[in-house]
Parts: sequence; structure tokens; C-alpha cells
Amino acid sequence: MPQTKNLTNLPEILPNLALLTVHGEGRGGGESVARLIETAYVERGVTLVVTTAREAKKALLELKEHLLCSNGTVKRTSALVLFSSGPRDLPLILFAIRHRIPFAVYMQVPYTLAVTWRDPIHAIAVMVYVKVSSLASQIRIANSETTARSFSRPAEIVLPIIDLPEKSLPEDSPMQNSLCHDKNMVFVTACRLYPERGRGSKDLDALEQLLTECRALNAQGGIQYSVQHYGDVDPQICVRFAKYKDVLSFGGFNSNWLRDENGPFFFFSVYEGFGLSAYEAAQAGKPVFVNSAFPSDLTSLFSNIHFVHTGSHSYSILKQMLNALSTYN
Repeated sequence: MPQTKNLTNLPEILPNLALLTVHGEGRGGGESVARLIETAYVERGVTLVVTTAREAKKALLELKEHLLCSNGTVKRTSALVLFSSGPRDLPLILFAIRHRIPFAVYMQVPYTLAVTWRDPIHAIAVMVYVKVSSLASQIRIANSETTARSFSRPAEIVLPIIDLPEKSLPEDSPMQNSLCHDKNMVFVTACRLYPERGRGSKDLDALEQLLTECRALNAQGGIQYSVQHYGDVDPQICVRFAKYKDVLSFGGFNSNWLRDENGPFFFFSVYEGFGLSAYEAAQAGKPVFVNSAFPSDLTSLFSNIHFVHTGSHSYSILKQMLNALSTYN
């Protein structure tokens, strides 16, 4: 079993990294990971050039001039580019290949699991991205064993966190006595809610099941359960879930979601399950619930991440959560 690595180890894996591309909208977990990558290099005394995908071509051309000798050959001590934005990077990857700029790829989503032909343009782009990344990148990096299987060639596994967490919860964990306020318990999730584009990419059915169970238990009196969502929401989703307004609140995008809420937190989708939010909540000592979309090689690092079955009404999502939370009392 190879030793688990995290972003602190990235400067050892990519010692010549000079340029990092990010999506540029500032809202995705991938951008949080990019900031952690930048921090990991700063701590080693290295300042990276960080550019958005839209502005990267200029930076790539400048890097190309730095890499080429006067006769047009690439210097042996070549600086690397790290592409970390997924299929959005495909035009840049093709640009780098054309101009002989060496690059590495950090894949943060198991794209081969998250795509179907219901969106053929997206599916084709993803397939080309995965194939080209596998064949042309000097180094392939993935954030879990599950994600690494998307590559057709071996990849380094680097967890999207700076330091590995302790196995035990901090003694001053804020969740011990603050989960229930005035006989109300609010379950929190932070993710984008868009119409499903791939298999399990947005587990809307699980969310709807949880809301239905909250409403049914609320009717019995006692503690009242509800869900607070943070993140961008497609108008179609708002229409679908309008009937649950008594147990669901949309808070919009809020960069302080973790600071403002005590949880419990849940993450039930392939895309968000592989993002940074769940790790941030777990490292803050909050109770976190995930389903099978979340890679087991990462959940095993946190004692306060709990697995719940979704996708079948044979299992009550709410009861599974409450059973796990009872161990904190």
C-alpha cells in the first residue's frame, strides 16, 4: 500500500512547477485546492504563477520563451505547468502540446463515473480530456484512488488537503453541545445544484428523500428537522423543490458557510463529494455524512465522516444520520 500523500508533498512530486491554472470563477472546490497548492509551494520558498483558464495562453507563451533554447529545443531543466481545472483545461492542454510545453494534470473528479451520453457534447469533451491527459501529460495526479482510475496510465494519488487530520476529534469540538437549537436541527450542505448531467453527478433524489423524511418526522412533534443549502442553484431545481419550502432553505453562495453553521453537514454527489467542502467541515470537527459517491480511501482518514446508504427507500437517510449523531451525546 503506497504511503498516502497530500498537497504538502506536491513540491516533491512536481519540483519544477512554475505555472498553475485555475477555473477563475472563484466558487469551486477546485479553486480552494489551488490556493492550498500555492500555499504548499510558498512554504518551500517557491512562488507560483497562478492564472485563470481564460488568461492562461499568455502565461503559457511566456513560459514557452523561458523553456526554449536559441535553437528551438526545450531545455532539460524544464518548468512544468499544472492543469487543475478538469475538461475546461482541454484547449490549454492542446495548446501546450502544440508548443511543446511540458505539463502535469491534477484530476479532482472521477469523470469517467460522472458522465453519460445524455449530454453528448460534455461527454465527448470529457473523454478527449481524459485520453489526452493520460497520454500526453508528464505526470498524472489524482485526488483519490477512485479518481485515478479515470486515467489509462498510472497516477500519483495526492489528497486535496494540506495536512492529514488526526484520527480522533479535537476535544473542543464545537459540535458536542450545539447541534440542536430550541428543538430544531438543521442539516447543512454546500454544493452546486444543477440538473443531472452524469450518473450520480447530482444526487437530487437523495436530497428529496431526506426532505420527505424530515417532514414526516416533524409531523410527529418534538425536534423539528430541516435542510439548509448553500451554493448556486439552477432555476429548474428551485421549481422542483418549491414544495419543500417548509423543510428546505436556499442560502445562495456563501463563502462563510462553514463559519456560520455548526452542521451536521452532508454531501451526496460525485462532483461535490470529491470537492473540498467535506474535508473542510471534517477538519473543523463537524459531523459529516457522505454516500458512496465519496471515495472510501478519503473517508477512512476522518473519524467524524459517516457513510450513509442512499438510492433506496429501504434505508432511511434521516434515521441513519440520527443514529450516528446519537454517539456524540
